[in-house]
Amino acid sequence: MRRETWDVLVDAQKRGVCRAIGVSNYYRKHLDDLIATSGVIPDVNQFEMHPFLVNDDLVTYCRNKRIAVEFYGSINPDGLMDHSVVRTLAKKYGKTPAQILLRWAIQQDAIVLPKSVTNHRIEENSQIFDFELEDWDVRALSGLNRDEHFYWDPSDVV
Repeated sequence: MRRETWDVLVDAQKRGVCRAIGVSNYYRKHLDDLIATSGVIPDVNQFEMHPFLVNDDLVTYCRNKRIAVEFYGSINPDGLMDHSVVRTLAKKYGKTPAQILLRWAIQQDAIVLPKSVTNHRIEENSQIFDFELEDWDVRALSGLNRDEHFYWDPSDVV
């Protein structure tokens, strides 16, 4: 099913119906297979990434293939916004924990999809471009990695 769907997207791109096509939850093995069988490199790969699930190898792989990286789930994992490192950094920068986590994702050069239906949170989520986390703070957040998925783990998908 994935291959058939990809073929439809490739055809739509060739016909000029869309400029960019991408995939979601593809790990390296999935991308290698897709590229080998179709000859087309996705423009974007969307996957779960946050300080409790840091996948630097996949980010590097995508960058080397010139695939844009898009994160989801950057602020939602259970306990992440209440973690002492996140709270300490929020206080240090005068920002909310969500803003710290979104800024961390932005500083990974990722496209970020924060989800909210609350107007004040949507506005708050957009106020992350007036500061930058220091390198050691980025490393401190990345150091929280537990390789823990909170959404869907695609590693077993063939």
